[in-house]
Amino acid sequence: MSTVIHDLQINRRNGELVAYYFADGYHQGVATTSAILRAMLGQLLSRESLGKPVSNLRPLLKDLLAAGSHLTMERMSFFLSKIRHELRSHETLYLLLDGLDEVDQSSHEQELVLKLIEHASRYDPNHRIKCFVSSRSSFFGKDSPKGALRVELDAHPLTRADMNLYVQDTLKNAKLVYSPQDVQDLAEQLLNSASGSFLILRLILEANSFSPEENNHKMRRFTARKISDAHSLPDIYRHMLGRINDSNKVAALSMLRWVTYVARPLESDELLDALYKQTGIEVKKE
Repeated sequence: MSTVIHDLQINRRNGELVAYYFADGYHQGVATTSAILRAMLGQLLSRESLGKPVSNLRPLLKDLLAAGSHLTMERMSFFLSKIRHELRSHETLYLLLDGLDEVDQSSHEQELVLKLIEHASRYDPNHRIKCFVSSRSSFFGKDSPKGALRVELDAHPLTRADMNLYVQDTLKNAKLVYSPQDVQDLAEQLLNSASGSFLILRLILEANSFSPEENNHKMRRFTARKISDAHSLPDIYRHMLGRINDSNKVAALSMLRWVTYVARPLESDELLDALYKQTGIEVKKE
């Protein structure tokens, strides 16, 4: 999805606007539906720098913020309709949504998100919105909205092929002493457990540590259960945190907070200096 966003932003023509929402925790505390509406409205507000009048948008933003995260179906439809009708006849808003299935949502919020996608995807020649959704096939269930362009991550052949190459390379480096068929069966279980997510796949591989020293035991345990130790992101993170010695957790979590806070790559000297100033813990660079 990031490639699509970058391409649209770089090559967009006059009148094309790009709004995207990725459920990565940036909108902490904001429900998904509200966050998507804010992303759309924010893109329209950005036209101010191009000399476009935005007098109608500021009260709308104020109302949306005042409504908070708990929107009713009627309020969601109201805000979406208002946002749509702020588009001019020569404009097209590309709405790109990613990571929606990585968020634990109530049944009401799930329904709101699906209805928002459905309403946004409806054809309107004068107020055009083109909706792209990247998700697992299980996200929509039987209520798949019409009109939106969808990429099913766990079923798309290119995604699965890329992930399979990654798994095969990892298992090859682990030098497993099993038959090619057994290794292929393990690869299939890893791919199915990851459900089309490279992040989950990588964390599963790291959590299970398929290494030459432990590969026999790890593989037997993995294939016997038909499921990984950590098959969801919360489970994976709990598993990873559990592998950190209690004596190291303060330092590890402090470093993680700094990396998250600065949102850029850090030199090891920078990171260790920040850790020392915050906690008094001194860690050797190596």
